[in-house]
Amino acid sequence: LSGAEYFSSLRTQAAIERSELALVLFDASQPISDQDLKVMSQAVDAGRAIVLVFNKWDLMDEFDRQRMERLWKTEFDRVTWAQRVNLSAKTGWHTNRLANAMRGALESWDKRIPTGKLNAFLGKIQAAHPHPLRGGKQPRILFATQASTRPPRFVIFATGFLEHGYRRYIERCLREEFGFDGSPVQISVNIREKKKRKKPNGCPPHVRRTTMLYANFLIPSCCSPVRTTAFPPHREIPSIRSRHDAPTN
Repeated sequence: LSGAEYFSSLRTQAAIERSELALVLFDASQPISDQDLKVMSQAVDAGRAIVLVFNKWDLMDEFDRQRMERLWKTEFDRVTWAQRVNLSAKTGWHTNRLANAMRGALESWDKRIPTGKLNAFLGKIQAAHPHPLRGGKQPRILFATQASTRPPRFVIFATGFLEHGYRRYIERCLREEFGFDGSPVQISVNIREKKKRKKPNGCPPHVRRTTMLYANFLIPSCCSPVRTTAFPPHREIPSIRSRHDAPTN
């Protein structure tokens, strides 16, 4: 980049950061330049509401319009959700549509979906199209919430990593159901692993038994009521042995 282009890009980035909505203007009579696409990408990365304006549409013939439609599917595949207005500033053709497009983009940018409604919808799309298996396991969506607006950002809690293609599928379904025309939608995934049961300290429950002194035998407390034997003071406590251990003559 030359010095003028470099400082121009800095001013463009600063203007985008201060804005809520970005109007990206294209000259429809000229080929789309890389600089135009870069400005559009900066607005998307900044999370701003976007309206794409194609001026000088009155100079386009049928061939040019077909060419523009092909470019829309290739060069603009990242922002097919953006509001698009074809107009002519010179003749005033379709300029009345610009205000409505801006208003709709800002409403989508500030839209919030209730948590219950969001989870009910995600449950339906997950049942219809579950996530593909990964390593023999199938990640499952536990629940989701909308963390913020401007732009709308959704946090999904799942049992495993959700692939990029499945996230795109979720975003497409959200747009079809709730709109969000003209606003980027951000989706992040929080992986929650299954909690492991903690092992008890010491011996297992079936081994942990107390013993007691009863009739010169060691008897598990689970088999007999707890009893204690009191011995007089200063008297030697007899040894514990069974009758089978008695000496023979």
